[in-house]
Amino acid sequence: MSDFGQHPNVPPPPPSGGPFNPPPPPVLHTPPPGYGPPGYAPVGPAGYPLVTADSTAARPRPQVAVGSLLLIIGGVLLIIGAFLPWATFELSIIDVEETINGFSSGSGSTRDGPIFLFFGLLALGFGIAQLAARRILAVAILSVVFGVFALIAALGEIGSLKEDLDSLNEFGTASLGPGPWVMLVGAAVALAGGITTLAKRRR
Repeated sequence: MSDFGQHPNVPPPPPSGGPFNPPPPPVLHTPPPGYGPPGYAPVGPAGYPLVTADSTAARPRPQVAVGSLLLIIGGVLLIIGAFLPWATFELSIIDVEETINGFSSGSGSTRDGPIFLFFGLLALGFGIAQLAARRILAVAILSVVFGVFALIAALGEIGSLKEDLDSLNEFGTASLGPGPWVMLVGAAVALAGGITTLAKRRR
């Protein structure tokens, strides 16, 4: 019988994905702008860093406990020094012995104790404010300014007292008390506290 008109036995085509036809490559998804590959920080256009809400968040305020503590100690020393004896003198001619402090009055004038009391209260207030306030830059600057004023005032007071006591030594004995020196140390400590806070704040 003739095979004419009958289709030859042609093998069917191999199924897709066989050993000779690998599957198509996976579709790569390009991340949207602003998002990089996993594990990398997001970037903006032209390689610039992307500004996000986290990057613009307010930084935590620095710890200024050391500067605040120095201001508080300096303020307390200034206040104590204003009440301590500033000078003691004894006049042998009229047999008079007297001790003065920052609030003693004589010859129609009063000593500068209230000024140092004011400086001490300021330093004490600055130290407490720095521990509680969120913005401490202005407080730190003011504490440095008033610390310089207090230090200059203490040095001037010591010089003035020494001149007065030298003139009294001709008629008796006179000596400088601990009050001015305590105020000088307090002013220096308060100034150091302001500088420490300002340096910490600017980092």
